[in-house]
Amino acid sequence: MGEVSELALVCTEPCTDADSAAAKGSVRDDGFALGFKAVVHPVRKNAKQVYRLAERAQEIWSSKTVPEPRDGCKDCQQLDRLVELEQRARSCSEIPAVAEEADAVVDADRS
Repeated sequence: MGEVSELALVCTEPCTDADSAAAKGSVRDDGFALGFKAVVHPVRKNAKQVYRLAERAQEIWSSKTVPEPRDGCKDCQQLDRLVELEQRARSCSEIPAVAEEADAVVDADRS
């Protein structure tokens, strides 16, 4: 067996851009469907770091809740906002206001 020459962490991240939000199938009768993309993050060959990152990945994977968002994470902020809007949309009286706000979230992503 050969020696490891490179390491990477491959994970999926939500697609939150305007095109993904507007894609057919993103909005359904029961809510919205969120697409994901695979992202490769190179990792230096450092055994301690690899084990620490693997343990953290296992913690996240095993958790019953999502981790707290990172400060300033645009994707986290947009996802939180979309979930909030989806919950509000379940109340029929708020659908017009929610639709306007959802458009604003998508428009903000375009700029």
